[in-house]
Amino acid sequence: MKIKKIIINFVALFSFFSVQGQEIRGRVLNEEGISIEYATVVLQTLDSIYVQSVYTDTLGNFSYNKAVKPFRLIIQHLLYETETKEYTNPDVGIVRMKRKTNLLQEVSVRGRRPLIEVSEGKLVYNMPFLIENKPVNNAYDALLELPGVREDNGYLLLTGANTLSIIINGKPSTMPYPQLAELLKNMPSSMINKAEIMYVAPAQYHVRGAAINLIMKKDHFENLFGQINLGYEQKFYDNYRTGASLFYNNSKIYTDILYSVNESKTRTGLDLDSHHFFENQLYNINQTNRGKSESLTHLLRLGLDYALTEKDNISGVYTTQFVPKYNSLEDAVGNYSNSFNEKTNTVPIQMHNISMNYTSGLGLSGGADYTHYKNQMKQDFKDTSREKETVFSTNSDQSIDRIKAYLDQKHQIKNNWSLSYGIEFTYVEEKSSQFYYSQNGYDWSGLNTNYNQKEYTYDMYAGFSKSISPKLSLSGALMTEYYKLNDYDEWSLFPTLSSTYFFSPDHIFQFNFSTNKIYPTYWEINDHISYLNGYAEIRGNPRLKPYISYSAQLSYILKNRYIVTLYNIYNDDYFVQLPYQSTNKLSLIYQTINFDYQQMSGINLTIPFTKKRYISHLTLNGFYYRVKNTYFHDISFDKSKYIFYVQWDNTIKLSNQPDIKIDLKGFYYSNSLQGPSELTTVYKLDAGIKWTSSNKKAELNLKSTDILDTWTPNLTMKYDNQNIDMDVLPDSRAFVSLSFVYRFGGNVTEKERKEINTSRFGK
Repeated sequence: MKIKKIIINFVALFSFFSVQGQEIRGRVLNEEGISIEYATVVLQTLDSIYVQSVYTDTLGNFSYNKAVKPFRLIIQHLLYETETKEYTNPDVGIVRMKRKTNLLQEVSVRGRRPLIEVSEGKLVYNMPFLIENKPVNNAYDALLELPGVREDNGYLLLTGANTLSIIINGKPSTMPYPQLAELLKNMPSSMINKAEIMYVAPAQYHVRGAAINLIMKKDHFENLFGQINLGYEQKFYDNYRTGASLFYNNSKIYTDILYSVNESKTRTGLDLDSHHFFENQLYNINQTNRGKSESLTHLLRLGLDYALTEKDNISGVYTTQFVPKYNSLEDAVGNYSNSFNEKTNTVPIQMHNISMNYTSGLGLSGGADYTHYKNQMKQDFKDTSREKETVFSTNSDQSIDRIKAYLDQKHQIKNNWSLSYGIEFTYVEEKSSQFYYSQNGYDWSGLNTNYNQKEYTYDMYAGFSKSISPKLSLSGALMTEYYKLNDYDEWSLFPTLSSTYFFSPDHIFQFNFSTNKIYPTYWEINDHISYLNGYAEIRGNPRLKPYISYSAQLSYILKNRYIVTLYNIYNDDYFVQLPYQSTNKLSLIYQTINFDYQQMSGINLTIPFTKKRYISHLTLNGFYYRVKNTYFHDISFDKSKYIFYVQWDNTIKLSNQPDIKIDLKGFYYSNSLQGPSELTTVYKLDAGIKWTSSNKKAELNLKSTDILDTWTPNLTMKYDNQNIDMDVLPDSRAFVSLSFVYRFGGNVTEKERKEINTSRFGK
């Protein structure tokens, strides 16, 4: 009852605030009506106090999330006369600039555009300028061009951050990461206007930790736009991808349709050398595993936005993923186990999500979504290495229903203060089961499991931002969360703080602090046992609990180009899945275990080089890594290591007509730790060439990734009574990766997209 009263009283606060914020925006054109790009627009109060400055985009648009009334704008550009005007209406409209009449003839002026704009705790990148000479044709590849952003096992990471969320046009995300990645790979890079890197995402985004907000270009006239994608990748097996997207908008309605189909095949393999000490005897177990997994995946998204007024908007999105075929096969041969393991979906794997959202010009926003996930798998297992043959099959089933709703309010008040607050409620019901069926008379019923779990999460937050002076700004938030899963419940507090200090235009300092809670997947906390072969098995862990992450970053930005970041990440009760040689039986157990903590402290340096036909970007990252666990099964460990990461990107423009660019990338990651295990040093070399048609409608990319086949680490665990060597068979090298993109129609207004978060679904 207390929780209900708190929520009712909190929601009631929305009706007692009368101060409402409005966005200042406008467009800069020349006297001929042509958009002026990269004009500097300075926002001041009437008594000449600096508030903020921005650059106009490729369409001449600019905007501020400020509510200063009245205010002054100073618009500057090298080729035009400076315009200074005062306003009371936040909708500035069109500002026209006069071309300078005293320009010198036969004089060439060269300068560097700033790569970074620091605003409200965000590192803002002008994406058209950043990628204009890069061989990228989709939003996913464009994100990889951002300093500090890299890809690891198909996931985007940000140096110095523990987790990373992708947000589009400032809206909370609900799509699962694989579908989001697929969406970004089908989204044209030319649609992106800006990318905002935030080590501390504002609370109203409903994501904790670091985030990247993609801001799309917005036109204000009727458009029809589309894109067709074709892709082929030759790894060990051939992989195919095709897709199409269509967008339409006018002054009131925006619609988008996205469809893609992906047929993928992956080679799997592991050479295992296990020196297993059991019952006072040493067993030298050699195992060779070889396998293949293949799937056919369909993704469909339908979106509709309707503008009730100029500032009030309602939107609805339906997204579905449909996997009619999934199959994995693995053979294990060795001196201990000779087994065959096959897994197949018995019905199509399905995910359905529908969401509705409302945004008001008065600073009020809210929404709700529903997600349904269904996965049924059959396993056929046969092991002939023991005294008697082991043959069984399993049927596993997971069904998840999730409902989420949120409500937010933001106000701009006096003296450059901004206040925001909101609530969010999430309910999840997860049903999972696994039943064994013997094929040779042995009773496996003791391993059968059947779960029905109900999860409740209540979040409330209050946040602020304040421009203390023209040089110093500060923002922060405090979120409280009540979490309940079955008999486990917990209250948590998540404070965040961000501050930016402009020592001078060329010297900027930024500090960020955030907290986050990371939850295990539902399957990991169930007491299931799955057999990989006659020696290895995967076990769930009902005692597994979430871990809390604390992260802090101090960045120094030099001349809006070079960044040095000091960072520290501390993960309390950190968890990860690791192998373990059991002392109770001759078995290698994979299980997710909570550690005491994991810590990373380091420094990251990004250095760009730009010439007329050559663009280079160097990233240097070194950090101290420590991990400790007092109860790792029956042993303990406390290990640390210094780790180094280097990335060097190079783009060379071969010719303008035809438009051809080549790309060379090198990566190096020194040997690292995974619990008490050590991972070997890895490195790789990528190369590619890109052709773009003269009308910018067609693009052809030819790439080779991991040319040396050296990007897959091997694992060694030689600690206490554990002695394991794992050589992983790599499947990261793509000899040929060919993609073709054709665009039709004009520009389009790209509206908010949502990521359906199913990171905790599945096995």
